[in-house]
Amino acid sequence: ALTGVLSGERWAGISAVSGTASSSTTLAPEYFHQYYLNVTVNSAEGGLASDSGWYNASQSVRLSANATEGWSLHQWDGLGPGAYAGSSTSTVLTMSGPLFERAVFYPGLTIRVVGGGTVSYGSVSAFGQASGSSIAYVAPGSNVSLTPKPSLFLYKFEGWNGATNSSSGSTSVSVDAPLVVQATFGYNYVVLALIVVVAAAVGSGLC
Repeated sequence: ALTGVLSGERWAGISAVSGTASSSTTLAPEYFHQYYLNVTVNSAEGGLASDSGWYNASQSVRLSANATEGWSLHQWDGLGPGAYAGSSTSTVLTMSGPLFERAVFYPGLTIRVVGGGTVSYGSVSAFGQASGSSIAYVAPGSNVSLTPKPSLFLYKFEGWNGATNSSSGSTSVSVDAPLVVQATFGYNYVVLALIVVVAAAVGSGLC
């Protein structure tokens, strides 16, 4: 192979000729202009991406990524002529120069809500409100704040389980890998008792 002027560029011979010449002969070696496609991932635990390699100039190359369970492909970071920058798990590149592509995977935080309530969550990369079971995919290392909210005054927040265990209200978790956190809501028996007392008083004519 003949080294090109740029890093990631070369002229390479595809076929080799071998043997013993018994007389004068003419050899016409064929060389192909090639560029290097360098493919990496932000986290080996997050998933797999296409292999790196040398490709002929103007060749079409399929770029793909497969996330590990609990992770999601967030985006591609591309550098070079015709590089791809998007969130598709599969796309086609045309090799018009050396290319660098990095698959960026995000881990998922599964938020489960049991009982009458919701959970608001927020980080630099994601925010929203969870009810039932929801998954928030966030940048690795993100600190995600969690705030429980009873859906009615008849309910109260009872505590967290899973990635964090406490009975306090607002909390936060650091997400470097897929995690599960559960928020449990139960009946507010103090309020229910007051309702019963007031109802009984109204019924007896005391109020």
